[in-house]
Amino acid sequence: MKGIPDASVLVLCADDALRDSLIDLLVADGRRPTATPGVDGDRPAVVLAACDPWPPGWDLGRLRSTFHRIPCVVLSGSPLGGDFAVTKLQRGYFVQLPALPAEILGLVAELCDV
Repeated sequence: MKGIPDASVLVLCADDALRDSLIDLLVADGRRPTATPGVDGDRPAVVLAACDPWPPGWDLGRLRSTFHRIPCVVLSGSPLGGDFAVTKLQRGYFVQLPALPAEILGLVAELCDV
């Protein structure tokens, strides 16, 4: 693993099965995922947000205001909603679902290496 060794990846996802799969994928890649934002003031290196639907209490506005300088990868099955949504983020990236795990991991690795 390159980049920041202790860099965490925050996974925001309303679907328990998808969230657990994303966390397992990140762990297998040597990343340090978390599903709890702001634990002990820890700021993630990257936010991975599945927005179909948004997790309770989260929306694009809260994502933008909370993590405005942190890279945010938005996962969505909607080619229009997701792609349009990331234009409102300072460091937003869109991945169309379904996606290959390598595509998601590659983007996360690239953003952690910045």
